[in-house]
Amino acid sequence: MTETAVQVNFRRLLAEKEVRDNTRYSMTEVARETGMSRQSLYGWLNGNIRTVRLDTLVTICRFLACQPGDLLSLSVSNGERRGELA
Repeated sequence: MTETAVQVNFRRLLAEKEVRDNTRYSMTEVARETGMSRQSLYGWLNGNIRTVRLDTLVTICRFLACQPGDLLSLSVSNGERRGELA
């Protein structure tokens, strides 16, 4: 069975921005610049998001200077899930 999950690349893109800008961003700074809560940003940082509002996606993409497809991607794994009936 093929399983598909959405991979959140916020952590990698933030690290790339830090290299480009030659600075280290705290979540407080990112929150101030994006207008998002730190709690929401930590969810993105850890990939623990269940829903994505389009305005939030736009805000994060503007801050990171990326496209939505850079931030979110599909991760497909081939393998059978345990306990699944044939």
